[in-house]
Amino acid sequence: MPGINLTMMQEGGLNANYEDIGKLADELLETLKGSKEVRIITEKGTDLVLDVEGCEWMADTGMCHEKGTTSNLPAGEMYIAPKNVNGRAVIDGSMGGIGLLDKPLIVEIKNRSAVSFEGEGAEKLEAMVESVGNDGRNIAELGIGINPAARLIGVILEDEKVGGTIHIALGDNSTFGGDVKVDLHLDGIITGPTALVDGIDLNVKRFA
Repeated sequence: MPGINLTMMQEGGLNANYEDIGKLADELLETLKGSKEVRIITEKGTDLVLDVEGCEWMADTGMCHEKGTTSNLPAGEMYIAPKNVNGRAVIDGSMGGIGLLDKPLIVEIKNRSAVSFEGEGAEKLEAMVESVGNDGRNIAELGIGINPAARLIGVILEDEKVGGTIHIALGDNSTFGGDVKVDLHLDGIITGPTALVDGIDLNVKRFA
């Protein structure tokens, strides 16, 4: 529960029906299993193509019923460490290490590496990435928020769970099937996305 505060415990994502989130996650795991390509597009200019063939989709549901299992709280996301990523991410919700964004932060991506940053917080983000070396530019994660009670509040722990949003992360993905281990993991939230999984619209807006 990194960054949790009293307000977050009283309202928002922690108050979701986690049994419903768990059921939705199970359905999505079946839908997403074996997928090869995900394309993310938004009206603000995001256009990302992610190669996920052979990668494993995972779910953070808040439900820990077996010894040794862990979860974030607030919970509610599907996530994967992609094999490759190309395109442009227009991050317009919030960004780890920066907070809520008034103007978009644009990340250009080539071969799973963030090659440039432009817009609000770009200089600060680049400095954080550079502080850990080239692995900090790794596009570590694609996530899909599925918690309808979560709100965009500037705390990434909750922001990344907001139903109907997408997030990508920079840096480490060694704990969930990725191949990069580095002391950095920063998520950027993209609102209003369309997610095409092997050409089929996942209709992520229904998760809001």
